[in-house]
Amino acid sequence: MHVTGCKFFLIETYRETGAISEHLMVRVDTDSGHTGWGEWSDLSHIHPGSDFPNFGQLEEEANHRIAGADPLDVSGAMDRLDGILAPAFDIALYDLLGKILGAPVYVLLGGKRRDRIPFCYPIFPMATPDDEDPAQEVRDNLRRVGRVVDMGQHRIRKYIGYNVESEAAWLSAFHKEFGDSVDIKSFDLSGRFHWQDALAILRRFWDYGYELAESVSRRSRGRVSWVGNYASRVEMRDVKGMAELRRQLGRPISEHLNSEEDLLLFKEHEAVDLANIATCGNGIARAKYLFDFAHSIGLGTLHGTTQELSIGTAAAAHVMASLDSIDAPCDPAGPLLYQQDCAAERVRYEDSCLVVPEGPGLGIEIDEDKLEELAYTGARLRQLRSSAAGPAH
Repeated sequence: MHVTGCKFFLIETYRETGAISEHLMVRVDTDSGHTGWGEWSDLSHIHPGSDFPNFGQLEEEANHRIAGADPLDVSGAMDRLDGILAPAFDIALYDLLGKILGAPVYVLLGGKRRDRIPFCYPIFPMATPDDEDPAQEVRDNLRRVGRVVDMGQHRIRKYIGYNVESEAAWLSAFHKEFGDSVDIKSFDLSGRFHWQDALAILRRFWDYGYELAESVSRRSRGRVSWVGNYASRVEMRDVKGMAELRRQLGRPISEHLNSEEDLLLFKEHEAVDLANIATCGNGIARAKYLFDFAHSIGLGTLHGTTQELSIGTAAAAHVMASLDSIDAPCDPAGPLLYQQDCAAERVRYEDSCLVVPEGPGLGIEIDEDKLEELAYTGARLRQLRSSAAGPAH
């Protein structure tokens, strides 16, 4: 048995907010007829402009490298790829291996410790300008909370935007509407504020009972780092400022940490309580390793998100199912957030939990007819260009 090649599917889906996200689905094929699926999620988050890689060239090169690989040797196949879309291929190869062996991915990771993972739904930053009435946006976001409450979900995380007065208006309306029936897992400040300003905001909203705060220090653009074939600019964070905020606030702090170096640095400075780690950004094997490493040095963890579809969310669920401990509710909410998905059946959420899929591999089947329906058209980029052009004269 050997891998015969791979195929890329670039698609786009609409969020319930009306925003558009692009995703790259990767299928790995074998001469036995088994296939594995991986996902590179929410490219608008990774590439906010129009600078997508040349996926046609990447697909051609990936086929050249992976053809003939042993599907039972995930590490060997990844070595052949040498960094090409590493997280997506890692997920696809674990899905493939599980299907060949007739075992769920969590079995390949050491076994399942839990069937469900506590979960929260994202409410994004208020976008109303400072000089406008936020009442309509307040109502829209209350409706979004009501929609997921009707589905049986009772936990959110709230992104805090630059218009803090609009955020305050929404939080007041949210509390009047839902009281204590909906929990706030976290306020995510997304590195927008200097730590002193972040501390003032978090103190102002203290009485809303949020469990933790995330990304509480403004980020600056630092050195260029190469990951595989891609260059990205590393964001430098004020670790000492975060540590001081943590000391003064007295509630847990989390941050996106995706390397041993960062985990050790933030632990040494006592800047965080929880490391935010995401499977779709790392792949299954590395994500599991980073979770275990964080726990070994005494850091708690939470599973973050790039807002995945069902394949990426299932990969996250299998990783979390295998962990020794779950220290905070997880963030992957894409299958509820997006109006469309390419899965025959989406992953399930019940009673404010993500349900770990069963069945071989990731336990999710792709409907290739839906992939055709969702094929990339460039809709988000047209929106960006139209917005940048402004009104016609």
